Amino acid sequence: MNVYLDNCCMNRLFDDQSNRRVRFESEAVKVILSFCDQRRWHNIAQFEVEQIPDEERRKKLQLLMGQTDEVVKIDKTISLRAKELEEQGIQAFDALHLACAEDGADVFLTVDDNLLKQALGIEDLKVSVNNPVVWLMKEGIA
Repeated sequence: MNVYLDNCCMNRLFDDQSNRRVRFESEAVKVILSFCDQRRWHNIAQFEVEQIPDEERRKKLQLLMGQTDEVVKIDKTISLRAKELEEQGIQAFDALHLACAEDGADVFLTVDDNLLKQALGIEDLKVSVNNPVVWLMKEGIA
């Protein structure tokens, strides 16, 4: 199974864990990364980590992303699809993430409620979209 973790999922690990939702989502991301590390699933890396301004956080995320099996290369087809998704109301970076996920992932996971709601409203989306906690529960893992 190919899993695309949105950048906000990875950053969730460094958010304030005193909030229950944040803690649950962090734990779900850890479980998913664990399965990827065991080669039961494949995490498809994304490009946005390089653009994180906090150097310490960026380095930690780069270490975590070392567990990825594949990096999606942004080509003309992905760029065009991202533009189509933008035209449907998705923010530019999010549209690029979704287009990349469509290119090789079975599921796109995000903790961004707004992105999740928008993505679920796109009829021709070629990848399943979900919150990591909900997805693990549906998969029977949690």
